Amino acid sequence: MMNSGDSSGSHFNLDYDKVQKLGQVLEDPVQIHSSRDDHPSVSLKPVDLVRAIEERILKLGEVYLHDVRLNGSAATWVVHQETPSSSVIGEDRLYNDIDLIFRLDIPDECFFDAILQAALFGFQDVVQAAGFELPSHSGTESPNPYKLQEAYVRKLARVWNNSDHWCLISFHNFKGLDLELKFVSKCQRPFEFSVDSFQVIIDSYVALKKVSPLSSPHLFPTVSVETMWGDYQEALRHVNERWIATRNPESIRGGGLLKYCKLLVLGYRPAYCDLRRMERYMCSRFFIDFATPCTVEIQIRKYLETHFRLVQLDVQSACRASAFLWTLLRVVEVSSECLTMSDRSRIMQVIMGLAHCVEQPFLAIIRPPALRPIPTLMGKNGYNASLARKPVRSLPRGPRGGFERSNPVANHCPVA
Repeated sequence: MMNSGDSSGSHFNLDYDKVQKLGQVLEDPVQIHSSRDDHPSVSLKPVDLVRAIEERILKLGEVYLHDVRLNGSAATWVVHQETPSSSVIGEDRLYNDIDLIFRLDIPDECFFDAILQAALFGFQDVVQAAGFELPSHSGTESPNPYKLQEAYVRKLARVWNNSDHWCLISFHNFKGLDLELKFVSKCQRPFEFSVDSFQVIIDSYVALKKVSPLSSPHLFPTVSVETMWGDYQEALRHVNERWIATRNPESIRGGGLLKYCKLLVLGYRPAYCDLRRMERYMCSRFFIDFATPCTVEIQIRKYLETHFRLVQLDVQSACRASAFLWTLLRVVEVSSECLTMSDRSRIMQVIMGLAHCVEQPFLAIIRPPALRPIPTLMGKNGYNASLARKPVRSLPRGPRGGFERSNPVANHCPVA
């Protein structure tokens, strides 16, 4: 099958070089680490896992599989024109996760259990075919799917409401390359920013590799890409020129605030002139969704663990995590107008505490004391209140244990 490279609106066909990049993502072995001593850590190729899960889903009967797509930072890396250089990243691999979307028709929520079991059994098929020995369940010759879940699954989630029908399974990888499977029947918000709106439809690649492992510039699968942004050329320009663009950030869980700060660290810059307005929207939604200091800290810690390899912290990871936290601190200081002064200072101290924890083992390398910024808050009378020199009073509590907001309307942070 020849690939013409034609584009139409939100769709585009990959050329040979980009199909080769897709092959690197799908065929390079990925390690899945075990959290149990009686289960070995294993490695597998994502393309093999996709095939195995497809076969398992087809046996379910009432579930219809439309297609399988590569999403997230790996899809963005595939469509990107060239490998960008970044002093912050400091590594060759410019994606830290492999997100695979299985688009399904699911008649009822109860089928999620069967789908997740199909995913675990597909995982088992690939691992055993690769020669890894998994412990058998007592009295049977096959491994117990619940034991597989305990050993290899980092995150399991399901959502079924008026706007979203999907479930998710994410496997352990202590080196930061997460393999995540998402089974989607309906999703109201499939992307956060234009640069992560690409979905590479991989069915033709998987089908051809099943028949023949060979491809050449004259014979390779026609692989289509769709951008949920709507305009493929515009979204691709945002990637190539490192622009940050989004729509309705108030509809993103968490407002996209943490992802936005990570993009800033990676050298991206906002495409909008009204930067403060966009940041205020993101901050407002973030502090609505995570409405207590405890949940804010938990969410930031989870993001650090997922995106900055804090399980095996080295100088490179610490540098990137430190830059992310100081960037987040600046955005919260400037744009969290939905919070009272005391709420904002409490959250900033939480972020600074996390930054110091990350930096401490490599303090002299990452940030010499003379270069460490001292965050300040602008008081009502125009003076700067330094958090580093002035202790913060205990946080006033709202009626439900959440933040005391500057606006009296419950559960809402209006943005000017």
